[in-house]
Amino acid sequence: MQSFRDDLRPCYYLPLAQSYVPEMTLIARTPGGPDLALAEIRRELHALDKDLPVTEAETMHAHLNRALSQERLTASLLSGLGLLALALTVIGIYGVVSLSVAQRTREIGIRMALGAQAPQVLAMILRHAAILLGAGLAIGGAAAAIVTRYAASLLYGVSPTDPWTFAGMASALAAAATIACYVPARRAARVDPMVALRYE
Repeated sequence: MQSFRDDLRPCYYLPLAQSYVPEMTLIARTPGGPDLALAEIRRELHALDKDLPVTEAETMHAHLNRALSQERLTASLLSGLGLLALALTVIGIYGVVSLSVAQRTREIGIRMALGAQAPQVLAMILRHAAILLGAGLAIGGAAAAIVTRYAASLLYGVSPTDPWTFAGMASALAAAATIACYVPARRAARVDPMVALRYE
């Protein structure tokens, strides 16, 4: 079966008497449902020659599904691994920001005792996380641009350095990381200054 990745080659037709092959392919376009047309085509072929075997009769939809099965399996596996990597990233960022907030509990308590408001503390934590996130996205984007050259053979109909794909993935990572940072930052903004000052 020819892959959809292969370049289109010129085709030409020869009369059956000039170039005999033991099997032929019939492609029919129908106005109605293809399943009914398959049965009708079988009846017509049987009426022409009752000994003529008809094998591998299928709709174009089924044929395309079979032809793209390997690509769909690869895409499903890579999507699953991508979701797993995203989940691990969110858990890791949440853990790092939570540890940072825990280590700065006394500092946060002092700031709030001196008049800092909860939105200011929240902005401070998120600003620190945004700097780390920006650095991570820049380094990861540069590394991805280099690595995608080796994955070009797995792609179809899209460039290895497609800007929309890179922008979409960066946006998804930024959104997930922001949610992971917001939870510990909000908890830090709600801390009681007296409890924070006594925190060891």
